[in-house]
Amino acid sequence: MNPSATVTLDIGAEELFAILRILGMDTLPGLGESPMAGLDQDQIQRAQAAGLNSLRARGWVEVTSSGSVPQVKVDQTVAALLLTCASAQHTLFLSRVPVDSVPEVSYFHFGPYLIAIHTSPEPGIHRLVGTTDYDGVLSCVAQALHLDDQLRQQSVSSSEVVTVDQETLDLVTDAIKQSRLDEGVSLLLAHGVSLIPAQQVVSAINALKANSMVAMLQLESGEIGSGGEGFALIESQIGFWLLEAFTTSDGTMAVTIQPISSEDCKERVTKLIPQFARNDPG
Repeated sequence: MNPSATVTLDIGAEELFAILRILGMDTLPGLGESPMAGLDQDQIQRAQAAGLNSLRARGWVEVTSSGSVPQVKVDQTVAALLLTCASAQHTLFLSRVPVDSVPEVSYFHFGPYLIAIHTSPEPGIHRLVGTTDYDGVLSCVAQALHLDDQLRQQSVSSSEVVTVDQETLDLVTDAIKQSRLDEGVSLLLAHGVSLIPAQQVVSAINALKANSMVAMLQLESGEIGSGGEGFALIESQIGFWLLEAFTTSDGTMAVTIQPISSEDCKERVTKLIPQFARNDPG
């Protein structure tokens, strides 16, 4: 991202808790009810005191006395980042779950003046990135989803979109996990999928590297899950596959599965982002 239009801050859990309390906020989208959930009152007070002392040492919080009432000032950059995270009405949620590592979650909060990115690079550390560089944000999304890795993978193309009910897909996945690949193909064939696409889907799931979810959330009062749209990805050694869920006319949950290029995936992400946040006037 453009360094002149970007600021990055790493903040500890205790610091985050303390500064949220100062700003009159309990939490941020994705953190649950509170960053200090599960602690007793004594532990909370100690964490808040430790966080406040650390914030003062960094120069992010200044405490002065005016008469008998302490006055607290918060660094404007830090406050702007946190307020954007808490109040943005559009948040792009990314979740990537590698088969051999821990989940990777990112929140892209689109405020009217700033885009705030919230990640956790390691336990107990929150990374906040504030930027007005929209193109840089798209690059961050591509990096978070490992989209450019596809250039080093074997690409698969198919003219047929595979449609299967969720229950069957779960059975196929279970069969593949137990190395019964032929059974997985047979299950798809029994539900009307042609041979080559069935084999490709089974091969992709068998060579799975990660599952990812992309969702643009419409947030109200900082609550996750108040409506939105998005898609899921299978990241495989033979390329990326797009999964989109829908409900059939009889109420059955079903999924469409098809190969997708990294460029097409980036285009789908772009369409999810609110128009006001884009650099283009369209």
